[in-house]
Amino acid sequence: MSGEKLEKAYGTTLIAACQTKDYWFGIQIGDGKCVCISQDGSMSEPIPWDDDCQANITTSICDSEAIDEFRYYFMRECPVATLMGTDGIDDSYANSEEMYVLYRSILAIFAEHGRETVETEIQTFLPGLSRKGSGDDVSIAGIVSTSLSTTFIEVLKAQCEYSNAKAHREQTEREVT
Repeated sequence: MSGEKLEKAYGTTLIAACQTKDYWFGIQIGDGKCVCISQDGSMSEPIPWDDDCQANITTSICDSEAIDEFRYYFMRECPVATLMGTDGIDDSYANSEEMYVLYRSILAIFAEHGRETVETEIQTFLPGLSRKGSGDDVSIAGIVSTSLSTTFIEVLKAQCEYSNAKAHREQTEREVT
């Protein structure tokens, strides 16, 4: 309303990743998460977090000094998959582990049923996630780098089951308390 910092009114996050057979890199400005899944099913968020992203205030590609606000990461060992989601995704979950269950599930559906099925599942799921969670816009993009082995898929499923059982136990304990 003051006419100052007008670009902040239209803040937009950008997360991008590139993967070749020899290396991986990602760049990001703003909030949201870039999550890499390794061969053992472990998750990481290699692009450093921006401490200037607090609540609904975030760095943005609309900022006048946006080029200086980009963060990046490079690695030689490529992840099995990279999933990138807007802040509406991670804000819909209580913690990163809950969000990782979503990403593991997406990858398992992709491996078992293919791209078209996972796209349909995501399009069906995301509006409800936003409604029950953050209420914010939600979008996901990803890269799957290799054919996924049956063993890898079973590891993903086991990790999802473990996380769900742990969350259920914690919820039950809170209710009893």
